[in-house]
Amino acid sequence: MRVPFPLLALLAATTTLLGEADAYHGQIPATCLRPQPLCRSPLAELVSLPQRSSPIAVIAPPIDPVVFKWPIMVTGAWLVMYYNYMTLGPTAGIAGSDEGHKLCCDRIFGNLHEQSVPFLVTTWLHAVFVSPVDAGILGASWLMFRALYAPLRIMGNMPGGKLSLSTLPGYALIIYMGLSAVLLACFGFDLRAAAFGSHILGIIACFLAFFANFSIVLNIQKRFFSK
Repeated sequence: MRVPFPLLALLAATTTLLGEADAYHGQIPATCLRPQPLCRSPLAELVSLPQRSSPIAVIAPPIDPVVFKWPIMVTGAWLVMYYNYMTLGPTAGIAGSDEGHKLCCDRIFGNLHEQSVPFLVTTWLHAVFVSPVDAGILGASWLMFRALYAPLRIMGNMPGGKLSLSTLPGYALIIYMGLSAVLLACFGFDLRAAAFGSHILGIIACFLAFFANFSIVLNIQKRFFSK
């Protein structure tokens, strides 16, 4: 099979660019307007990448990563969980599992996927505007409750009351992290302080608020849209 020339050129350019990036990993040239290298590759000429002979100055990152160590670790753990859950559906199909088990595996990943965006957004809102350490603790708690979902779903093989042991605390944690950040950043109101300094009380309050809102929406559905 003949490989088109543009594809070969793209592969060569990508390989060269990765080599240039490795050469300057974590470093930014001090003089990068008109460097005078011994030789320049065509790709370096194209994207104006400095060569190894340029003077190098180590530049510190704009944000100290140690400050956000815990939310970064939580994000990494979420990524591991996300891609492992994503493989459940395809591997169940390849293994020849029954339709019930394949649906179960699809929903394990689907439910994680549904909650991932609000989880990541609120975790980092809390880390930036409230406390990175608290965001790490709350995010890790969310991951632990989320880890319960897969075995509960597989053992029961159908949605039901057992799954609420995983989903409902997850909803409350997300609401608490996001609401704490919004209230503190926009209105100067400390939700944790209002909950007598207890994350648990604050999370319970957010769960009750979620349940109350759920009841309101349910009543609206019954009143105006029931058959």
